[in-house]
Amino acid sequence: MEINKLTKMLMQVVSQNETERKKAMRDVRDTRDVLEIAELLISLYEQERLWASVADGYRLAALCAASVGNNWRAVKWAMRAVETGLIHDGPGDEEVGDVRRLLVNPREHWSWAVNV
Repeated sequence: MEINKLTKMLMQVVSQNETERKKAMRDVRDTRDVLEIAELLISLYEQERLWASVADGYRLAALCAASVGNNWRAVKWAMRAVETGLIHDGPGDEEVGDVRRLLVNPREHWSWAVNV
C-alpha cells in the first residue's frame, strides 16, 4: 500500500501537467523531500524484493531528481532504470527510451528543473 501511495505522489510531482505538478509540490515541504521520498520508494521495492517492478521506482527517482535539478542523482537513478528496464521491458519500451534520453543529457530532458 505504501509503494502505491508513494508512486502516485511522485507521479504527480513529475507530471507533465504543470497544474497537477504544482499541486503535488505544495504537499512537499521542500525539494529535498522529493528526493527522500523517491529513495524511500526504491528502498521499499528492494525490501519487498519486487525486482521486476523496481525499474519503475528507479525511473521515478531519476525524474524526481531531474525535476529538482539534481544532476548526479538523476544520472544515478536513470542508469539503474535503464539497466533494469531493458531486462524487464525491453529496448523498445517508451519509458526506457525516455529515461535513456534523461541519462544521456539530463539538462535537456523535459523534466529538468520543472520543480525548482
